[in-house]
Amino acid sequence: MTIKIISLQAAQLSHHYKTIVDIYESVFTLPPYNEHPSIVRQFARVLPQQMQRADVKMQLALDGDTPVGMAYGGTCSPDQWFHAVVTDGMSDIMRTLWFENAFEIIELAVLPAYQGNGIGGQLHDALLADLSHKTAVLSTINIKTAALHLYQNRGWQPIRENFSFPSVDRTYQILGLHLSCT
Repeated sequence: MTIKIISLQAAQLSHHYKTIVDIYESVFTLPPYNEHPSIVRQFARVLPQQMQRADVKMQLALDGDTPVGMAYGGTCSPDQWFHAVVTDGMSDIMRTLWFENAFEIIELAVLPAYQGNGIGGQLHDALLADLSHKTAVLSTINIKTAALHLYQNRGWQPIRENFSFPSVDRTYQILGLHLSCT
């Protein structure tokens, strides 16, 4: 297996829409995530809006010509849902520390058959490379997963634990990383 990580330019994103949705579904409908098909449909509806953002950065992992993983994100700004929900009730000091000039990892996923081979780490590192942001933030379900292990090994720290998003039954951890440490 020879894995290559490529950066997708804005013009290429719509071409890879189905691939990204398929990877998301393949990963997040299985344990431990067990996402309902309605969540996959919601992701598929929101993805085109995310892909049109001028600041979106996306990495794709390929085994030959076969996409096996993806990661993408963008600037986490106050006018976006994630920022507004996560920072609600947060102290001004914490909000400034973590969310002023932050990059949000929106999704990072590797097909189950390819997990455990360092591809997630390669995607993570490529996504965060060469950013001008001060910090990075993300959310992950509040259970021990390979993803949480990856983030912890790369220096991510909890910003909010046992965090509940509106209309979601499970809890999450909101993690942050000072990018000067990467």
